[in-house]
Amino acid sequence: MGIHDLLKHMKFSTEKCNITNFDNQTVAVDVSSWIVKASYSCAEQLHAPNGEDVCAPRYTKSIVNRCIELLTFAKLEKIVLVFDGERCPLKASTNAERRRVRAADLQEAYRLKSLGRREEAQDKFRKCTMNTPLMAAHVKRAIKTAFGAKSKFPDGVVCLQAPYEADSQLVKCVVDGVADVVITEGKPATRERAT
Repeated sequence: MGIHDLLKHMKFSTEKCNITNFDNQTVAVDVSSWIVKASYSCAEQLHAPNGEDVCAPRYTKSIVNRCIELLTFAKLEKIVLVFDGERCPLKASTNAERRRVRAADLQEAYRLKSLGRREEAQDKFRKCTMNTPLMAAHVKRAIKTAFGAKSKFPDGVVCLQAPYEADSQLVKCVVDGVADVVITEGKPATRERAT
């Protein structure tokens, strides 16, 4: 997911802070990691036939709830969920290696499960979990339903599809004034803030 070590390379323009520092502002979120983490509770089922559909109520509910929490308790004005687009051709070899590692982890997960080593197997199932276009589609539908006209937060959350990686689209959101701040992979209690 994303650009390796991006935050490390952007350290000069970031600061650690709490999300409550951004009340009444708009945040753009790289939603890919949220989807993956939200699906950890059903990681094994996700790899079964139709797993993305079967698990959809779990991971979509988690993301909707996270948005409601941010709007309610952090008092954000708006959330822009940015979804990854097409695979970047420049990352073809990286993506191929990631697929190879995930396939090996999945095989190991089933082996560990067959040996009765459930906890270790679950860890491996989680390691090979990834965000897919179908999962993103489920999340988009859930967001549209949850934050429609009859919602307590009508239009409080919108979805934006990046052409390629979400990372560059997040930067564009800030540069274009669509968002005041970006939430990306970080520690749970803090986020990196572009200055």
